[in-house]
Amino acid sequence: MVDKKFHVKIGVIGAGHLGRHHIKHLSSHSSVNFVGFFDINEKTSKKISEEFSVKSFKNVEELINCSDGLHIVTPTPLHYGIAIECLKKNKDIFIEKPIASTIKEAEEIVNLSKKNKNIVQIGHIERFNPTINQLKTIIKNPHFIEIERLAPFQSRGAEVPVVLDLMVHDIDLVLSMVDSNIKQIQASGAKMMGTKVDVAHARIEFSSGVVANLKSSRIAQNYVRKIRTYEKAREFVHKQNLKSNREWIKFTKSGKPNRCIYFRY
Repeated sequence: MVDKKFHVKIGVIGAGHLGRHHIKHLSSHSSVNFVGFFDINEKTSKKISEEFSVKSFKNVEELINCSDGLHIVTPTPLHYGIAIECLKKNKDIFIEKPIASTIKEAEEIVNLSKKNKNIVQIGHIERFNPTINQLKTIIKNPHFIEIERLAPFQSRGAEVPVVLDLMVHDIDLVLSMVDSNIKQIQASGAKMMGTKVDVAHARIEFSSGVVANLKSSRIAQNYVRKIRTYEKAREFVHKQNLKSNREWIKFTKSGKPNRCIYFRY
């Protein structure tokens, strides 16, 4: 049996929908000494503690003091305060996306982490999506990118605009695919269910000439994940894989092969 007392001690702050998944996987990870979690909801804490046989802390300060690193999996408006408290105690942190509610808060988190030489990792999980990683091996120099990310409405995440809730994934992906500075951004959105924007469109133009069109909605009828990328002067044969719901399409213009790759993921 592996002695975990010498492994990094990790705690989780927040045991809601996503927090439960963090607790589940960290508590069973062979390289982690999972010390426990904290959640303000006592009923939820008791349920999670019993389900995974893990310790539920009575206050967040005790959990922070007992940990080397913390996963912050709370509603976005709480990210900043908890992150700053952890960093002041020289703790490394993982924050579920988005990093914070405002740019100012995000900058303060980053600056304090640099000052204290602490790690801050943001949960941009799409970076590790195998479909996206395969796409990056195929498309080297895209000149046009289209991404749709749609979902039915749910109250979780509605405390922030859809740009921070959903589109943030696609902004991150586009920036990882295009090695160029942003030249111009045009965007529009609408509030439908509350005080925050629920539908948003953005057009990002880069200095290199690459254009990305992004569409996000959290009031759609169905879940949709689509990405289309276009690359000049490369031939690509149409192929559809029903299992992965992936489609490759060949385009030809003026006798020169162009390539569009269309993924649903």
